[in-house]
Amino acid sequence: MKRQYKDAAFDGRSFYGRAFSGGSYEGCSFRSADLTEAEVSGCSFADCDFRGAALNLCRIGSSSFVNCRFGGANLFMASFVSSRLMGCDFAGAGTDGAAFAGCDLSYSVMSYLTLDGTDLSGCILRGAALTGCSLRKADLSGCDLREAQLRGADLREAALAGCSCEGCDLTDADLTGARIDIPFAIYFAAFHGMTIE
Repeated sequence: MKRQYKDAAFDGRSFYGRAFSGGSYEGCSFRSADLTEAEVSGCSFADCDFRGAALNLCRIGSSSFVNCRFGGANLFMASFVSSRLMGCDFAGAGTDGAAFAGCDLSYSVMSYLTLDGTDLSGCILRGAALTGCSLRKADLSGCDLREAQLRGADLREAALAGCSCEGCDLTDADLTGARIDIPFAIYFAAFHGMTIE
């Protein structure tokens, strides 16, 4: 499927195992659509609605999703690689086993999601809303966390080395057992009003 669509409705349709390559979708609706095991490569989605859609085991690479809505979608074992997901709303999505390696998730809404053990390595999470997220044992190494909201997040045993974290809100975040580097430790100390001598 390599076409350009604008304001098209694909609600409830089955795209099971379908390959999407190079297509452009603007203002389209995929509500409750079945994209299980679909392969998406080089596609562009802007202002699209994926609420309630099934993206189980979906493989997405080098694609762009800007201001898209994934509320209530099932992303079980979905793999996003080197893709742009700016300003997307994932509130209420099921993310068990999902991976977002090397993706740009700037200003996305991911608050209160369960992302335990998720691969977020090398992601750009600048300004992302991650309030109350469960990120236990998640790989956040090399992430851009500048201005991200991690208030009340569970970061126990998470990998945080190599992160840029200027302006990141770590209020009430639990970092017990997290693996951090010296720059992160310095930021964490300063954020909590401590001085390193």
